[in-house]
Amino acid sequence: MPRLRCYQNFRPQACDNSRSSRSSRTFQQRAFKLPRHRAYFQGKSCNGIQSSKKKAIELPNFKTTILPAREDDMEVDELFTFVQMKIRHIRIWIVQCRRTRQILSFFIGDGSIKSCKALWRKLPYSYMRCVSFSDFWRAYGCLPEKTHSSVGKEAGQTNHIERLNNTLRQRVSRLVRKTLSFTKREYMLNVHFKYFAFFYNQETASTHF
Repeated sequence: MPRLRCYQNFRPQACDNSRSSRSSRTFQQRAFKLPRHRAYFQGKSCNGIQSSKKKAIELPNFKTTILPAREDDMEVDELFTFVQMKIRHIRIWIVQCRRTRQILSFFIGDGSIKSCKALWRKLPYSYMRCVSFSDFWRAYGCLPEKTHSSVGKEAGQTNHIERLNNTLRQRVSRLVRKTLSFTKREYMLNVHFKYFAFFYNQETASTHF
């Protein structure tokens, strides 16, 4: 049969993988010699944390940036974010003065009544008797009933702090949504938010008449 005679002299040739094996070994050797190992990145991260701690210590007291209180209205709200993983939700509690647009106090914690009380304790004493507005979150029930009111968004009593939340999402990279920037340590989030609040209050104080 002619078709069988065509394959009588056929011998399968072994594939020469020596070139591919040499290239893979060379790539592994180069990758092993790179200085970008884990300790390198850890050293860079530690240096950044130490510099941030130093800057936080050098900042003056946050309350020195707040203007004196008058018969002001305050707005209270919280901002959602996460630390290291999206399942680790935390909230940034904020109190803003409607007249000066300044951040009066902030606290980073969970959504409990304990965090809301910690936020209120950080408020300057001259502002504690001012009228405040917030949404219907149950933790706000611990605030003074005589001066605090829970309202909906349609009332327009929390428009300014909602606008502040939008500003925070735009200016603080750790709070921007759908990006690769996120917080890995709660302490660093606290430091960076303090930076923003400190200079934001100074800016609003200089432009306030």
